[in-house]
Amino acid sequence: MISSGLQPYSALEISYVGSSVMTVSYGTDRAVEVTVVSGTGADTTGILYTRPFGASSYTPRNMTLTQNILSHTLAGDLFDMRGMEYYIRITVGADVAMIGSSATPYIFNSSMNNEQGQRPTALPNASYRIIGLPINATSHSVSAVFDDDMGAYDNTQWRLAGYNASTETYEEHTDADLVYPGVGYWLIVRGGGTYGSAGTCVLPNVTYSGTNYYRVELDYGWNMLANPFAFNISWNDVMFDDNGTITGHGTDILDDEIHSYNGSSYTMLNGIRAWEGVFVYIKKSGVDALIRCRAVTTVSKTAPPVEKMNARDNWAVSLRLEVGGLADDYNLIGVRPDALVGEDYNDHFEPPSAPDGPRLAFKIEGANLKRTDYRPPFEDGAVWDIGLERAAGGMITFNGLDNIPDGMRAWLKLGRTMAALTEQDNNVTVPENVTAAQLIIGTEKYLSDNKNAALPERFALEQNVPNPFNPVTNIGFTLPNPGHVKLEVFNILGQSITVLTDEELPAGYHTAVWEGTDNAGYSVASGIYFYRIEYGQYDQTRKMLLLK
Repeated sequence: MISSGLQPYSALEISYVGSSVMTVSYGTDRAVEVTVVSGTGADTTGILYTRPFGASSYTPRNMTLTQNILSHTLAGDLFDMRGMEYYIRITVGADVAMIGSSATPYIFNSSMNNEQGQRPTALPNASYRIIGLPINATSHSVSAVFDDDMGAYDNTQWRLAGYNASTETYEEHTDADLVYPGVGYWLIVRGGGTYGSAGTCVLPNVTYSGTNYYRVELDYGWNMLANPFAFNISWNDVMFDDNGTITGHGTDILDDEIHSYNGSSYTMLNGIRAWEGVFVYIKKSGVDALIRCRAVTTVSKTAPPVEKMNARDNWAVSLRLEVGGLADDYNLIGVRPDALVGEDYNDHFEPPSAPDGPRLAFKIEGANLKRTDYRPPFEDGAVWDIGLERAAGGMITFNGLDNIPDGMRAWLKLGRTMAALTEQDNNVTVPENVTAAQLIIGTEKYLSDNKNAALPERFALEQNVPNPFNPVTNIGFTLPNPGHVKLEVFNILGQSITVLTDEELPAGYHTAVWEGTDNAGYSVASGIYFYRIEYGQYDQTRKMLLLK
């Protein structure tokens, strides 16, 4: 019997058979009944206020009075994987009695089977996503949650992995962390499909300053953080417990960006969608995320395009690496008045490589790889060191080159080549076996000094790589000075097969590619071939073997 919270207490007494948290069956109608023990009259009314977890407002529902019992039957479709908060207000004349309140509601926690606890939208076909499970699963093992929906584990049909922050490696299937709300995973499924689990709704487990949150433990370094709730959340609604101190998004706690994945590249968002997850970088140990139980309608991108900035002390250029439809995007270099030569808060961390995806990141001495690298204003120039992974044959595209101050230009040193960059000529192809690059921006004198330092001192024709080959090989050569170069392939009889280069080339390191075809584009037979270069007074020939 409940008698607390009555206003006044003397005339009205009610009874409610229920606890502050009750488990109900998913999708099943539920009758809510309150008995008026004393004080009933013709003006007796009852209102049941309900809202799904995460909603900001309650829906009032009139209760029906039969003799001394007020009742209302809640439709089964209200009991989904979000659960329900509710309170009841009973009024007889001037007397009021409450069961719960808007600030301290009672809870209906939905219990569901595996079929009911499924992700509402299917995963796309053969496309990686960062996912989570917003359900308190009956069993927390990876195999129990996923194998019954996806089939016996076969990484040619579906593949799942978590991230280990301490080793900075991915852990596949059952080596990954147990499945709890807030834990994220990579998942790809051939043919698409859904996953889910039997269990109950996720309820807040922390209250701070009268607000309900769900606590998720985080590691030092990169974390795959999933949305623990079955509704979208705002990143601004996330607080942090820093070793016992509740605080906001301090720069000493985290790199305040979250990285989702759209199947081809990372995307920075202002929240986390239901059933999805993100990468976030935590800068110290002993930090937990406190995720507020409040739904938002939409989650959107936060990374703005690179805009025109005329000031010499405030400009940026973006770099995008794309290989085979997969990309590493939102990489920024530039100048800011508050930046340092080394690492500072302007320099955001580069997230771990997406599965099979390329990676472009900036290398700062003494720091982890960065997605952004801003420098203090300079009058002469600066050099940015770039690391590349799985980039061969890909395209680096520069956007915002016209932001560079007047009197300065940009060059990219990539393998054996130096490429001038302009808004019209802003794409550069990455050669094979190239894992590093340098972006040089500065005055003509600064560029000349740095380019000369990078130029070869003597001519050389290198052995092709690989050798033997099938059917593609790379032929490298270095030019100490600009000049006309002819590079030609011959068969063992001395007959010309194809001309790879016949043009003026700048000084520097160059690579020609032979795809095992003749001048007409037809594949040639296996055997010994020769390649010959003519450059100024140089005339040199090497042998190679095509082996099919």
